[in-house]
Amino acid sequence: MFEALDSLNERLAGELETPLAIGIGIHTGQAIVGRMGPPKTPIISALGDSVNTAARLERMTRELGAPLVVSAETLRATGLHISPALTQVSLRGRTATMPVGAFDEVSLRELLV
Repeated sequence: MFEALDSLNERLAGELETPLAIGIGIHTGQAIVGRMGPPKTPIISALGDSVNTAARLERMTRELGAPLVVSAETLRATGLHISPALTQVSLRGRTATMPVGAFDEVSLRELLV
């Protein structure tokens, strides 16, 4: 997604005052996935605590100044040896802080190579 965004920003450089940016939050857990809405125009949606947590991690990208925030639980589950310094964050709806890895532009580039 970040590579596609870079490409899009290159194509739109002459039309935009500032480049487009995205933030991605990733968390691991169970979710209920299903089709909802009218039969002719249904949407597929996911519900559950893990989905809410991922959405809250996405919001943390702005606060942490990092385009990718991944829960430590997800980092462990990947089996990859990725070790950004973990940061404790407070998320709405949770009493305890959650450890996360925040990937800045440099660490994200290293991850994509």
